[in-house]
Amino acid sequence: MATLDEIAARFGGSTQPMAGIPTEAPPGVRVPWQGLPPQKADEARLRASEQARKKIEENAKVVQQGYNILQDMETFGALNRQERTGEWYTGFQPGFTKGAAEQEMEAITSRLAPGQRIEGSGTTSDRDIAMFVKAVPSIDKKGSVNKAIRDNFAAQYERSKAKLQFLQDYYDQYGHLNGADTLWEKQKANILPKSKSTAMQGLFSQADAIIGKR
Repeated sequence: MATLDEIAARFGGSTQPMAGIPTEAPPGVRVPWQGLPPQKADEARLRASEQARKKIEENAKVVQQGYNILQDMETFGALNRQERTGEWYTGFQPGFTKGAAEQEMEAITSRLAPGQRIEGSGTTSDRDIAMFVKAVPSIDKKGSVNKAIRDNFAAQYERSKAKLQFLQDYYDQYGHLNGADTLWEKQKANILPKSKSTAMQGLFSQADAIIGKR
């Protein structure tokens, strides 16, 4: 028996979407306006688009806050690569005069409250977007511990940024986010970085360069 593609080809047609005509959703995803009369369908499309834009905007604020915190952590890391911390530092007698690097590291630590939930994370139900400062780098911790803290937060940031980009791309293609979370769960293992990205490496180098000019 001939396939649908073969039958369509006999009459000069195709079962594939026509080039230039966007599909409304990935296969298997039902959109809210499916089966509605034209006017109601347009209204449903508009609502879905507005809801999607609002979600993306809220999540973008969370990602930006995470970026700012990560920059602070990387600045601390650049200083820490120049100045030892931990047992070596805490072994000094009381009254030891702190240098500019130590003072700046302490200032960064004071800005990064442990247990801090990134501003906006409380308003999003997306666990792949929300970020949490589980610990903060400090001069009384060894450099290796401070690095582990940075790496942990960097991984959260990379995950959050990747999900935001996925949502934006999905919205750009379909005009809504129906089915986006389900598709993300299926694909995120192949999307999330398995090691530090080029962008992250650039951030590390930038922090080192800024410290080096002081």
